[in-house]
Amino acid sequence: MLEVVEALEGPIVTYPNTGMINQVFSDMGPTANQGEKVLTEVFRQADEQYTNLLRQQTVAHLIYESLGRREIPVINWNEVIES
Repeated sequence: MLEVVEALEGPIVTYPNTGMINQVFSDMGPTANQGEKVLTEVFRQADEQYTNLLRQQTVAHLIYESLGRREIPVINWNEVIES
């Protein structure tokens, strides 16, 4: 699943540090800078956990779980099924 998400969305970065905290709280100097570092690290750790979870999941596993079985039925879409 990680490959699917990254192919569609790019690398997982839930908090792209734009420097906004330092801009908004520029009058707080080192405190704002430290807060930005702390927040960035928390989101980096969250991204790592999310990435690891997605890395463990496969599309096949999700299909098996959705269908409630360990086989994926093969359907011949060219075959006419008469009812």
